[in-house]
Amino acid sequence: MKLTMNEMSSKFKYAGEYFLMQQMFVKLLLILLFTGIHAPLPLRGMDLPEGVRPLIITQDNSLASHVSSGVLFLNEPSILEEFFEQLEGASPNWKYLYGSNVDERYDRLFEEMEKRNEARIGHVLLNQPIAFVWYGNLTSYRPEHKGFGVAIGPMKIQTNWGIIRFKIANAPFEMVAVPSAYHLKAFQDKRAKGEEIDIQIIYSGSLMEAESVLFDFSTEKEGEGMILPIVMLDQVDFMLIE
Repeated sequence: MKLTMNEMSSKFKYAGEYFLMQQMFVKLLLILLFTGIHAPLPLRGMDLPEGVRPLIITQDNSLASHVSSGVLFLNEPSILEEFFEQLEGASPNWKYLYGSNVDERYDRLFEEMEKRNEARIGHVLLNQPIAFVWYGNLTSYRPEHKGFGVAIGPMKIQTNWGIIRFKIANAPFEMVAVPSAYHLKAFQDKRAKGEEIDIQIIYSGSLMEAESVLFDFSTEKEGEGMILPIVMLDQVDFMLIE
């Protein structure tokens, strides 16, 4: 069946629109995959750090004293801002990226990330050992480890660059905090009564070399930006401050 020129033009137009819609869908899916999920996502083929670790109980309120020498502890707004100034130069223009045109919002965000990814290649801070903190609490008792499972949640830090929330590229498949024999019975009794035992988790590692920082928008405040550094972990430490 032969098509007229008008019919062919119409078909090409719709095909082009369909292709653009596919591109937009893939971009949005990639962004949501990495930014919309709070739980860490282990990536196939990557080394995973040991997740069965001692529970360190301390009365020292300074978590920084438990971070290894040479590791940059990114746990304060001012330290994070200085780190990103060195890594990125300038903060994203969130007002422009958010814009008024919703249909183009994630296109602008995706283009911004691609531009910054290229500029970041080979940066010395990609190899800098860093550490950050997430929240945790003890769950069910694991007799095979004489410890407790750990439920985790990301910490959000408000900065002049936007909200910063770390993401994990290679989370352990199992997270178990093992207390000393002295504390074990007391923790078992607390959990048997349904009491919460909150801990803090110090993650240590370095930024991924490619796609090391993602951008998103806050779901809590319209137009507010979020920066999501993606970290390859080397070590996990469980802390309980008495």
